[in-house]
Amino acid sequence: MTLKIEKVKYSGKINETPLGTQKVVVGGQAAYPFHDFEGALPNRPKFALQVWDVNPEDSFPPPLAEAYAGVLGDPAAWAKKAVDYGADIISVHLKSSDPNGADTGPEEAVDTVGRVLAAVDVPVIVFGVDNADKDNKTLSAVAEAFPNKNLVLGPLTDKNYKQIGAQALAYGHSVIARTPIDVNLAKQLNILLMDLGLKNDKILIDPNTGGLGYGMEYCYSVMERITIAALIQADDKLQQPIVNILGEEIWKLKEVNQLTAEHPVLGDQFSRGVLMETTEAVSLLSAGSSLLVMAHPATLRLVRDYVDSMFEGGDIVAEEFDVPITDLGGVAEPASGKKAEAPAAAAAPAAEVKKAEAPPAPAPVKEKKPEPAPAPVEEKKTEAPPAPAPVKEKKPEPAPAPVEEKKAEPAPAPVEKKKPEPAPAPVEEKKTEAPPVPAPVEEKRAEPAPAPVEEKKTEAPPAPAPVEEKKPEPAPSPVEEKKTEAPPVPAPVEEKRAEASPTTHKKKDRHEAEYPSEPYVFVKPEFLVSTQIINELDRVHMRTPRY
Repeated sequence: MTLKIEKVKYSGKINETPLGTQKVVVGGQAAYPFHDFEGALPNRPKFALQVWDVNPEDSFPPPLAEAYAGVLGDPAAWAKKAVDYGADIISVHLKSSDPNGADTGPEEAVDTVGRVLAAVDVPVIVFGVDNADKDNKTLSAVAEAFPNKNLVLGPLTDKNYKQIGAQALAYGHSVIARTPIDVNLAKQLNILLMDLGLKNDKILIDPNTGGLGYGMEYCYSVMERITIAALIQADDKLQQPIVNILGEEIWKLKEVNQLTAEHPVLGDQFSRGVLMETTEAVSLLSAGSSLLVMAHPATLRLVRDYVDSMFEGGDIVAEEFDVPITDLGGVAEPASGKKAEAPAAAAAPAAEVKKAEAPPAPAPVKEKKPEPAPAPVEEKKTEAPPAPAPVKEKKPEPAPAPVEEKKAEPAPAPVEKKKPEPAPAPVEEKKTEAPPVPAPVEEKRAEPAPAPVEEKKTEAPPAPAPVEEKKPEPAPSPVEEKKTEAPPVPAPVEEKRAEASPTTHKKKDRHEAEYPSEPYVFVKPEFLVSTQIINELDRVHMRTPRY
């Protein structure tokens, strides 16, 4: 039988948009993201790193500041280092022009963009402060100062698209159209820009990306609808590539800015921030993004590796870790391959000693049980109703421990006589014969030979069937109450643990050897995949491994 994979038929295609004078092309896909078996995907997603025109000083979290240490006060040097990290595009953010900040003028913006263009040979995005009046002045001046450089100017909104759009059209630049996470608004702004004279291959859609946990899911669903409208419905007003400014949104979240020392339960701040940015980046790519503007170079490396594996194939394997957690509020040790191996090796001999000590105890108990006469008892268990079976199993379980001690000191014979007296055996005889009779029957069994007892047991089987029918008629509830009161429950639990310990509880024994008084919790491998990503980041940036 052959498996036939149904393929989606696409009637539309995303426009190819060249950026910069180097003709870095984004878009062009004729199928859903990574669905190269259904249609052509000529251009892989592109990645940009942000550069500020002002020193962020204390506004950057330590992991982000460390990545660009020494260049944060120089946009040109910062941009050059970002290209060394592997950025396809540089996104210059004109933070100093914010009216609520330094409120610098258009001249400073032109100077910053000129220095960046001279330092790098990749396309440049010039991003304003999302203030309509201020962006009109700064972005218009930048567009006029660098004609035919094919810069990407943004954000354009319904409040400032006319002036900036006209400047972009006059001087040969592309634009980023930003709308507040709405398909119809995105389409409407694209129509206005096209009516202004801009072509399809000069417009990028910015759905106003939200941070992870702060609106990313809503943005994801809107991006999916835009992608479906462009590819399935062939809506030419929504066939522009999508760009997401996600790095700035992620690294200003409170969960990312909390220091490791202040919130150790959240884990390392570096790993936390990079993995949150990576998670959002991969999600946005799956929704149809063609260009991602990120903040940390480690994120760029991880996301690029992910995209390469999706297009070129290959397996991503996560190592399995067995990490005991001593405090439910956090992990005792960071999960890592190297550190996980050491405690496992150290705990191995301790676990083996426990395994060696455990089996000799239950072994003689099992041998002594069949010596007296367990065989007829087992036959009765099968013949009798299902209720007495567990009761008989519980009888021999508490017995073996005291039998061994008494055999070593006095004689075993009196010990065996004392055991049947408190045992729940009379309960079973009451079930089969009558409540007052069982006591003398037990004495006769213990005093003479066991042979007549076995004969009585064989004669008894025809009777229990009617007896069982009579039991439910009067009152089965008291009989059940006696069953629950008589059998000692903890004994069978202990025997089951002893039997399962050498096979199914090896890891638990090892844990008890290291942490005798601490709870044991298993961490499944799928929850620790991030550790492999963290180690990869350390290797890329030649850091000392954290774990």
